[in-house]
Amino acid sequence: MHRETEAQVSNPRKRNGHRRRLEQQRWRHMQADCYICYRPIDYTLRSPDPYILMLAGLWIFLYNTRMGLGIRASSFDTNTASLMGINVNFVAMIVFLLSGAAAGLAGCFYGMKYSVFPSMGAIANKGFVAATIGGLGSLTGAVISGLLLGFLETMIAGYVSSTYRDLIAYAMLVIVLIFMPNGILGKGMHDKI
Repeated sequence: MHRETEAQVSNPRKRNGHRRRLEQQRWRHMQADCYICYRPIDYTLRSPDPYILMLAGLWIFLYNTRMGLGIRASSFDTNTASLMGINVNFVAMIVFLLSGAAAGLAGCFYGMKYSVFPSMGAIANKGFVAATIGGLGSLTGAVISGLLLGFLETMIAGYVSSTYRDLIAYAMLVIVLIFMPNGILGKGMHDKI
């Protein structure tokens, strides 16, 4: 089929439609490089797929590998873990590597959705609050408390005032630490033994 150029289209309505089609083709061509997991970036940031994949990978790594067992043993008691033959320094290096990679990936996704600015690291405070409320060392508790904290902050910002959003987060942290010092799903020392 013969494609008409813009100059060859004589009808003004056809000309505008042709321009629109050309712009859409250019836009589709520009978007072709902006795909993650075979989906456009816009859709990826709204879908929880990359976050669920990252969480599932971390869960599988911690609970189904020998290194994950070493990490969990070292988090309980480093002296006993080193006596059992676990290289505690190597485990610490792996933990720092994993935490840095997870933080970098989260920063990339956050930077793609919102603007990047020098003080954007303040969002890490909310991550610390969520991890502490859920229980340090409990992956499930951190996820549940992060979702709960986000829900409560959104409801407070929507129905009361957005200035109280941070107040609610830190008040929730103080209340949980007073009544449950180990967090919601954290384990006490007698539970770990």
